[in-house]
Amino acid sequence: MINFDAWLEDWKDPRTLVSIVSAFVSVTSLYCTRQFWLATNRPIVCASIITEPLSFENPISYNLAIYNAGNRPATNIKINADKEALESFVNKTASKELQSMIYKCFSDKIVIPLLINGKENYTGFGMTSSILENNVLSYGSKLSIVITYSDLENRNYSSYQVLIVKDSKAFSDQSWKQKP
Repeated sequence: MINFDAWLEDWKDPRTLVSIVSAFVSVTSLYCTRQFWLATNRPIVCASIITEPLSFENPISYNLAIYNAGNRPATNIKINADKEALESFVNKTASKELQSMIYKCFSDKIVIPLLINGKENYTGFGMTSSILENNVLSYGSKLSIVITYSDLENRNYSSYQVLIVKDSKAFSDQSWKQKP
């Protein structure tokens, strides 16, 4: 049988209280350290539109670039966008073939299986042009996207971003330096 009076006396002893508080602080510290490690050591996947000047009829072609800016590999990367927002993002005057380039990027069937940390992956993402059937994107248009991905231990992450169709070489659309 438990002697509660003796237990209560031990509980009131300052050494016992310090031991209990120390154990609590240690367990809390261990938990916080693991959480901070998991938050720091993970993949961070982001996207941007990169411009590529072309020579015919002054169009500008675009690539969609997916980057892993984290310090761990990312797996099963998918890019999603609201269907209505995507349809308003793509010009209806463009050829169906060029429109399908954009829609394909957001298909559930398209998955980047592995993206090593510090690396990127590119795909064609349409163009702006004075020729209506080649003008797939409107300069300055925006599209909200969600990038879903996992790490090697199958922890899932999501990144929310806005893609903007603009010159990727000059953030304010003007530059003194000659564009390479």
